[in-house]
Amino acid sequence: VTNVSKAVSERAALKSLEGIKFKLENSMLELTGYDLEIGIKTVIPVKSDDSGEFILNARLFAEMIRKMPSEEIEVSENFQVTISGGVTTFNIPATSAEEYPALPKKEEENKITISQPVLKDMINQTKFAVAVTDLKPVLKGELFEIENGTLTLVALDGYRLAVRYEPIKYDGSLKFVVPAKTLSEIAALLGENDEETSSVYLSKNHVVFELNGYLVYSRLIEGEFHPYKSAIPTTCTTEVIVDRKELIAALERSLILISDRTPSPARCYFENN
Repeated sequence: VTNVSKAVSERAALKSLEGIKFKLENSMLELTGYDLEIGIKTVIPVKSDDSGEFILNARLFAEMIRKMPSEEIEVSENFQVTISGGVTTFNIPATSAEEYPALPKKEEENKITISQPVLKDMINQTKFAVAVTDLKPVLKGELFEIENGTLTLVALDGYRLAVRYEPIKYDGSLKFVVPAKTLSEIAALLGENDEETSSVYLSKNHVVFELNGYLVYSRLIEGEFHPYKSAIPTTCTTEVIVDRKELIAALERSLILISDRTPSPARCYFENN
């Protein structure tokens, strides 16, 4: 419920999008959150011989589940939902799932498979450079570029450029831009086990990430991403090799004196080794 709620809008044009959609069938409960930009869906086993669909307010339901005194929870629905566990019972109204918009299809044709901890690192090591302004909307996402068996993630905001490469098993060439918000939610769901993989399914306007029992849907950002390769120098007049931990420690000591009210650059002087 907590993870699916991350894709639920607090204020949406469609009232149904302010809730989680529950779909019960064959003792499996499917939970879906969707705000037309990002969707998160998962399926969990439950004890039930019934079937049906309904929508509940995501915030209320999550709070009720969190405050329940018992480990096992019973939910009964007839458009007035009773949620009970131990000594506690809640009653909240449900709405019909008929108006809930359909999620995009998962296209098997363009499927990419990548290790979960690798994808998590790639996102976390580049997302800091994503633009936060609307001057060029395409820069509010990260570029996924696949060429010659290499996946490259690129983020830039006009001041900073972050590029991360990783070899993958994929023969073709692909290029698409995923919103930073989606990638933050995906990074939170990705695991640390090297043996676990995630699958990425690309369609014309959407991308679907499959990982740890979740499907995360996202629209793609349209537009031409900045030609980042031209911003990376191919030659240099000065090269410095430095201990990473020592450099970080030195910068952190310098940053004590820098604030929003007194922004100033950190100057680097190189002499006498």
